[in-house]
Amino acid sequence: MIGINEKEIESLRRIKWWREYQARQMLSLWKQSGMSLLGFCQRYSIGYKRLMRWKHLLEVQPVSVGFVQVDLSSPTVSHPDEQMEILLGNGRIIRIRPGFHSESLRQLLAVVEDPSCG
Repeated sequence: MIGINEKEIESLRRIKWWREYQARQMLSLWKQSGMSLLGFCQRYSIGYKRLMRWKHLLEVQPVSVGFVQVDLSSPTVSHPDEQMEILLGNGRIIRIRPGFHSESLRQLLAVVEDPSCG
């Protein structure tokens, strides 16, 4: 249980309806804890069935991961596929549609990487 962010657990626990990235965050925190799923849920007052349902949904739904080289020196970046995702270290996900403006992405990343952004 070393290094578990209890404030983050409490913050996520209070959200009535999790989005996928929030469920992934909570499952990641559970795995970091080294506890059983039931024990984790009991310890932090999280609905066991809720977390089990998300665990099942996210295990069944495969996540395809790929890497795309992006040249941020051009003002607009085109990508032939649908959308891209950037998974940040804090569990947040940035979804990017084809034809995004690179300067806007730079500004967004500066904001979300700022430690005061929480």
